[in-house]
Amino acid sequence: MENASKALIMAGAVLIALLIVSLGVLIFRNYADSAKKSANMDKQEISEFNSKISPYVRNTISGSEVNALIQLVISINNNCISSNDDTKQVVLEYTSTKDSASNLSIKIVKEGDKYKLNTNGRTKVQTGASYYYKVTADYSDNGLINKITITDK
Repeated sequence: MENASKALIMAGAVLIALLIVSLGVLIFRNYADSAKKSANMDKQEISEFNSKISPYVRNTISGSEVNALIQLVISINNNCISSNDDTKQVVLEYTSTKDSASNLSIKIVKEGDKYKLNTNGRTKVQTGASYYYKVTADYSDNGLINKITITDK
């Protein structure tokens, strides 16, 4: 009887070890696929992608131009969602120094095996003669714009 219980404990340990190894392989494979997709972009594709956003990256930009940029980022991220590939995702963040209710965040989140566009309910900034902004961009390791930060001017 004692040998049977030890055998069951050993079998359970082996089963748990196999599950952990399988999970590790699954995570590694998903990460490798994502890295391959990103690495497969050549310089021309990266330049073409960045050229859509680059005109908006400057120190003084009007509210209406920022709203156009926000719609562009939403479009880019929706394309990522439809292709089920987040390697070209652009995260956009705006934190207002004047009104915290105006804060804005746009990014893709993964829920299960599906991607979803996540906004905090806002997709526009204030416009008008007194509303100007500064737009900066962060780049990924391969040179692709992957984050845009908007600040009050």
